[in-house]
Amino acid sequence: MKSKIYIYNPSTKSGGTNNLMFNLAVLLNTKENYEVVYLDYENSPFMDIISGNNIQINHVIVRDEERLMINDGIFISILLAVKSFNNNVFLSDNTRMLFWSTHPDDGLKILSSFNIWLRLPLRYRWIISTLIHPFLKTKIRSFFKQGIKKNGIFFMDNENVKSNRAFYNLNEKATILPIFTSYPKDVEKKTNEVLNLKTLKIIVLGRFTSFKVNSLFGLIEQILDYKRSNNLIIEVDFIGNGPLLDKTKEWIANKGLKNCNYYGHVNLPDLDKIIVNYDLLIGMGTSLLESAKLKIPSLAIYASNDKLTKDNVKLRWLYELKPYEVGGFVSAKDKEIDGKMFSNIVEELEENKKDIGKKCYNHWQKYHSPSSTFEKIENIIESNSFFFKEQKHLLKEDYTSKMINSFKRALQK
Repeated sequence: MKSKIYIYNPSTKSGGTNNLMFNLAVLLNTKENYEVVYLDYENSPFMDIISGNNIQINHVIVRDEERLMINDGIFISILLAVKSFNNNVFLSDNTRMLFWSTHPDDGLKILSSFNIWLRLPLRYRWIISTLIHPFLKTKIRSFFKQGIKKNGIFFMDNENVKSNRAFYNLNEKATILPIFTSYPKDVEKKTNEVLNLKTLKIIVLGRFTSFKVNSLFGLIEQILDYKRSNNLIIEVDFIGNGPLLDKTKEWIANKGLKNCNYYGHVNLPDLDKIIVNYDLLIGMGTSLLESAKLKIPSLAIYASNDKLTKDNVKLRWLYELKPYEVGGFVSAKDKEIDGKMFSNIVEELEENKKDIGKKCYNHWQKYHSPSSTFEKIENIIESNSFFFKEQKHLLKEDYTSKMINSFKRALQK
């Protein structure tokens, strides 16, 4: 008998986590022992991907004015969906739940807050959220403890485990499920396997949010420093949208980095076709994996909630990261940040670009490919006993959250 799987991924964009859940739905849909239902928003970018690539999957549209009933089966989504899925779906008591933590701040963001709080240093964010939501935090802590114990909550890497464990004071042994990408498409590669000593083409992939832009500014300064003292022509282009895109464009132009191409948001099917034309990709999270699977040198830049100087920004090749990790966070107060400067990266590319690309690919294949991940996913599904009926009392929105969310919705109108 097939297990019925509901993948909940309602979104009007296709960021890294949205792509991850879509890839999960497609992967499980290819297996005979699963019957997959993919829950999606109307007019989401994945609708065109499904129809344009003839993907045979049970695609169900979620609308704001109605709630879908899910009877039994297994409900899978990202961990942040804990605070909102009840708006769109109604789970029966015997439905099992699986939540995937894809960001170190997931546990913190489950507690409703204003975005301005998330720009504060981590210590103050923890204090404010605890003071505003003392009872809800206690309930979510119980939810975490039961979820980890019953294989209902799992984490993409140790960074996520460490952060959520510290905030909620958890002692349970957590399950790591690394993020993965789809297999590479058959695209024509237009860059050379050895670096053209006259030109270096760089693509930066990721959303323009504060914790990413803080590091990006320092990186751009390193690139400009290198350009001033070397004859190498460096072209830097960007893929991604986000609240700080316009500010970033202005800052980069004022710094003197010219002729940058901003692609904006790019859907999955077109992503490979663009990044395959570059010598180097810089990013974090799933961005690194999208290039590594194409054997493109893939460079991790660490995120930060602090404004960093250029000397604080350090870089590491994907294969130099710990297994399952695809980046991390640094603080301006960190005295020694492990990694390399941009000048070191160029030297290594000039010596052996082809070998670096292969090492990134091998790392992706070993830790983040569908084949390396599926057995772990299957084990989690089979061992899951995280029933909605046992947890629903912990998922009810508290009065403070209702007030904050109502105010935020009013501001958006």
